[in-house]
Amino acid sequence: MRKAEQNLAVESGTAQATDTFEILSDFQLGRWQVDVSGGQLRDGEQCLRLEPRLMQILVLLADKQGAVVSRQQIFDSVWPNQEVSDQTLDSALSRLRSRLGDDSRSPTYIQTVPKKGYRLLVRPVAGLDQAPAGGRERQSPKAATFIGIAAIGLAAVMLWMLSQPELNSAPSVLPQLEVQIEPELAVLPFINLNASGQVDEDYEQAFSALLLEQLARVPGLQVVSQASAFRFSSNLLDTPIEVQRAAQLLGADYLLGGKIERRGSRLIVRLQLAEAQRGELVWTQALVDKPADALQLHTTIVSSLTKDLLPEVTGLQAAMATNRPRSGVTYDLYLLGRHYWHQRRPDALAEAERLFREALAREPDFALAHAGLANTYLSMIEYGGMARTAALALAQAPMAQAMRLAPELAETHLVVGRWHLTRFEWAEAEASLKRALALNPNLSMALMFLGNVYNDSGQLELAYASYRDALALDPLHATVLMNLSQSALKLGLHDRAHRYLERARGLFPQHTFLLGLSAHQLQAAGDKLGARNLISLWEQKDGSGALELEAVDGLACAMLQSFIERPGPALDCLDAIENVASGRPLRPLERLMALSYRAWLLEALGRPLSVSLKASLAEQIQRLKSPDLIDPTVLYEVAVAEAALARKDAAIASFLRAQRHGARDTGWMTWDPRLDPIRDEPEVHAALMTLAADQTRRGDQVLARFPSPGVP
Repeated sequence: MRKAEQNLAVESGTAQATDTFEILSDFQLGRWQVDVSGGQLRDGEQCLRLEPRLMQILVLLADKQGAVVSRQQIFDSVWPNQEVSDQTLDSALSRLRSRLGDDSRSPTYIQTVPKKGYRLLVRPVAGLDQAPAGGRERQSPKAATFIGIAAIGLAAVMLWMLSQPELNSAPSVLPQLEVQIEPELAVLPFINLNASGQVDEDYEQAFSALLLEQLARVPGLQVVSQASAFRFSSNLLDTPIEVQRAAQLLGADYLLGGKIERRGSRLIVRLQLAEAQRGELVWTQALVDKPADALQLHTTIVSSLTKDLLPEVTGLQAAMATNRPRSGVTYDLYLLGRHYWHQRRPDALAEAERLFREALAREPDFALAHAGLANTYLSMIEYGGMARTAALALAQAPMAQAMRLAPELAETHLVVGRWHLTRFEWAEAEASLKRALALNPNLSMALMFLGNVYNDSGQLELAYASYRDALALDPLHATVLMNLSQSALKLGLHDRAHRYLERARGLFPQHTFLLGLSAHQLQAAGDKLGARNLISLWEQKDGSGALELEAVDGLACAMLQSFIERPGPALDCLDAIENVASGRPLRPLERLMALSYRAWLLEALGRPLSVSLKASLAEQIQRLKSPDLIDPTVLYEVAVAEAALARKDAAIASFLRAQRHGARDTGWMTWDPRLDPIRDEPEVHAALMTLAADQTRRGDQVLARFPSPGVP
């Protein structure tokens, strides 16, 4: 904890003898709570991150308690033993004022004293407001007789979010993540006009996405991630109020965009950079490349931008020279492959695979294309219906090639980390993803996958913190918000879980996993009215009145129908996903869930299980269960299926294995009626009680570190 006694200052900057102030690690400054160790400014529900140097400047000014701090003092404290230009300090102060909502022309917080330096106009007060005792954001997941089902496996099938290991392995305090992030620049999709004057959206987004990735590799520059930045258009750069609005939503200090135009063999790019606080353009440039070469233009844009705005940045040429293809055609193929990969649809992933392969046919030593191909195969598990073992096998060769060719690339370590995560190799995944973040702190996907690692390895507090950091870089990314929502739910923070999910719904109402996750939360909150309203969204009936549901939605439908005490319609939901002619077939885990769900519903209705249903359950158990099985979701579903077949000892053993390997969604285990045949067994009961106590402890730690949810 840092302490510094300073004399209370007067405007001239000379010391007065009476009052003193002791700066602690946290303090209040006007409406802002300043969390120094966490690198955050908080105002109620608003939470902004400050990069370390901006926080150093703010703490230095607070230490002086109104005394003038000279520019040289700031240089000596924040950039010791470094050659730094005046423009660097001006830029840092501008960003700090922007974060505080301050105006240099009419300051509230930081005043410029001509020819002397800077001083605070607001008196800092030691300490932060803490969450009131007993003010936990929890709701009892109390529910009725027919309370939901399939929640454990359903949430995991949607986001792979169920997992924690030994119950006693959690740290007693919440550690800090090593990665510190502060988004500063947002790259908006460029407007691309083709020869006929029409907009070519595929190319404009692909060109902009690769420019964003190049800028994200520049040391010292933080860049908002694509999923958030690409919700806006370069058209807004001509309207100051729209610039200010977009920058506030993105947490950015600058917005970069422009127009691309092809004229014969020439490629012309007109760049615009707007500053967030005033919403005005501060830098423009036109670049022409002949022949048209997007790779060369990207390099020129990054060099020009950093030279003019970030003169202190070093290592740019090394960052830009990394793994360049020899041909602009190869680069365009990679550029478009990345564009389709980001769309996360089966047809788009197939096109991404084709483009990456074509790029590699031209230049087999292009490491980024190898990494892109491996990432595409891994994405096909969740978004393309590919079996996990098949995707891992296909991804292994290009992943190894990328590592052999370019071990210095963050993208290489990202795909290696994701590969280990898919194999449940937590330590290896964590090491690779941390290496990716050390090479490129702007890699929000690495932070999200790191959150999954922590979630799956039993460190829910770190999972929550990692998702929060991913959200700081990608504030409008629906999947990040849904992961964060599931993390909060597993910590028992129901209000936050609901808030994050509603934020995701507003951003991407048609997301594949959104309805199932909504069902998960409604049941946890005991909201039957909400459950009925949600069911109405699924009931898209044809002339025969048959439901048309995909697998995940059908399982969620069955869960909610049972929750509102309608076992008959719950069986109809299961029949719908069995009989639907279109769409993908049920995966093995989904089929096991549907079968165990059907078995419980039939018993609830007083009907005996058929011989064929019992045989199907036994067949799916045998297919999925193995001595080396460590997937906690599969283990849990095997346990409840074994319980349905009255295999009590086997069910208890599978349940306890699931607990050891990470199945720990406490609220759902408490209410899942499929667990009832073994719930009162001493070992199972003791494990559930430990889970509940552990959830409370961990949730309290998260609330202590994150008093605010961090979203509106």
